[in-house]
Amino acid sequence: MSGGSFGYAYEVGTLKDLWVEKSGIEGIADALRERGHDEAAAETEALLSELAVFEDYILARAERLRGVWKATEWVVSGDWSEADLTADVGVLESAPPFADTLRIDTANGRIMK
Repeated sequence: MSGGSFGYAYEVGTLKDLWVEKSGIEGIADALRERGHDEAAAETEALLSELAVFEDYILARAERLRGVWKATEWVVSGDWSEADLTADVGVLESAPPFADTLRIDTANGRIMK
């Protein structure tokens, strides 16, 4: 049997696939570097680094919305009242704006801090 050493990471087609195959992609970077393909390894490692930064950013945004999402789910399910949702939305709206410390540099396609 051939292939599969890195979980067929080359077949990723979605962002979810990238999350799932991170360890395989790390293995690819190591194998490239071991074989002297430093530029390809560096680009692969850069992608993994950007993925980690992106993950931190997205999870921080999701954490900020957690209360509103829960209230919405519970109101729609009939467990909470509209007033509960309005209160949680008010908490979100009164909080300081999300500290958007990341940007995408379109010139080089990188996520920058």
